[in-house]
Amino acid sequence: MTFLKNQDDQRIRLTGPQKKAVKNILLLLLLLLLIGGAYDYRDDLSRLIGLLSAGSLDDVVTLIASFGLWGPVISILLMILQAFIAPIPSFLITAANGVIFGVLGGIMISWLGAMLGAAGTFYLARYLGLAFVRKIQKSGGLIKKVDEISGRYGTKVVLLARLLPFISFDFISYAAGLSNIKALHFFIATGLGMIPGTIAYVLLGNQILALSRYSVGITLLVLIATVVALIGAKLIKKFQLGKK
Repeated sequence: MTFLKNQDDQRIRLTGPQKKAVKNILLLLLLLLLIGGAYDYRDDLSRLIGLLSAGSLDDVVTLIASFGLWGPVISILLMILQAFIAPIPSFLITAANGVIFGVLGGIMISWLGAMLGAAGTFYLARYLGLAFVRKIQKSGGLIKKVDEISGRYGTKVVLLARLLPFISFDFISYAAGLSNIKALHFFIATGLGMIPGTIAYVLLGNQILALSRYSVGITLLVLIATVVALIGAKLIKKFQLGKK
């Protein structure tokens, strides 16, 4: 018993900053591992991206459903992938989830996948910095958006951006990663802001099975996006007036 007690006393106890440093190193290694894995399978990845970028909802549904019980995992991985690769439309994956997994399952899987994708791009920017982000994110106004998110109303900026379908999801995640916003605040704003759009696309995908023509579905999609955009624009105007 004395020997065991002495062993316990000799254990290395990390301080708060040391624990944070170890956590950061592990996260960075995980990101590098993911990037290395993507490079090893770059040919297969290229074909997959081509399918998702140019394919239809039918193609995405067929792809995910072909994995059977692994379908939810594949869908989540695709949501993470699209967060890093802009040409892949996330709404197609979300709508496909509504077709395959139903409304509740589709919402849960899509939301979880999008959150993990947002976390990946957020931490990628936070740990690798501005020089790296500029190489993969060509959108203008990056520094301006970083300043906005770093300000007093940063959490609200992220929340409103998530509500607007025409604002790049990845752009906001990268900008937030470069800002001084707390990770918890970023995840809360992202998680809440994604809910309306996720529900809308999943419902559309779920109901499209009952539609005889996809043109009707596309019309509904445009209407939903318009309503969300109008609500978001109104909230932004109210927010801007509140800051004056």
